[in-house]
Amino acid sequence: MPRRWNKFKPMAEYGHLIGSSLPLILDGAIRNRLYGRDLRGYPVEVNWVLIDLFEGRAGLNRADLMAAAEVLRVPRGWSAEFATDKVGNYVAWGLHLGLLMEADGPDGERVWTMPDRQVRYGIIGGKAVQIRGLPLEAQAAMDKRLRTSAKHAATMARRHADRLAPAIAADLSAILDADFSTPIPATWATLYVAKDIMARWPLLKDAFGLLLDVHRDWTKDRQDGWRSAVAVTFTETRGRVAGERAAQAVIEAELAEDAAAFEDMDL
Repeated sequence: MPRRWNKFKPMAEYGHLIGSSLPLILDGAIRNRLYGRDLRGYPVEVNWVLIDLFEGRAGLNRADLMAAAEVLRVPRGWSAEFATDKVGNYVAWGLHLGLLMEADGPDGERVWTMPDRQVRYGIIGGKAVQIRGLPLEAQAAMDKRLRTSAKHAATMARRHADRLAPAIAADLSAILDADFSTPIPATWATLYVAKDIMARWPLLKDAFGLLLDVHRDWTKDRQDGWRSAVAVTFTETRGRVAGERAAQAVIEAELAEDAAAFEDMDL
């Protein structure tokens, strides 16, 4: 999510954690909640991460949190210390926001639970606010505010889609001009192009009409991501085709040189 208000803030320093005991790092992060206090949208991130973390689980103990840190760490190339601290900080924020509860498990070990798995925080007016789980009157007022905000966002998204459409169409056409047999890139899968579409029409030319308008019902951020993905694919395709043509030209020049040398031979 955009955090323009934090653009010039220094990155948090985690070097002091290297070499520390992972259980100690986890406990310290849960106790101190050091990161995120200056990020106005952070509660929304915490809310979504915790929903994913607790999916299909009644509760998590310390070992579960350590395992979750490892799952986060590997694909991102994080250190074990950083990942453990990050997970502990999410739990700390969950407790602070009332999203999580802490209790003693059957064996006396701490267990964290998430009674409400629905989204309770959202961005309104550039900051995170609670949108679910409010007192009755406050919830009614918030629901009305959310409906108004959703209508406004939908209108702005439609206008944004109209503005992006020509550039997206131009780049999609340019990709096909460069290589008419280009397949839909795997990098477009899931986030922008559904798997069933890619399975039925694996070549870009076959799904061209659909791809022209696929962004019409999306949020502005997702539309911008799609616009960027198409532009990147055009640049990559143009570079690949140019490289292939240059390589082919070299081969043809070498063959022509060999043929000329053969003709000059005194047999």
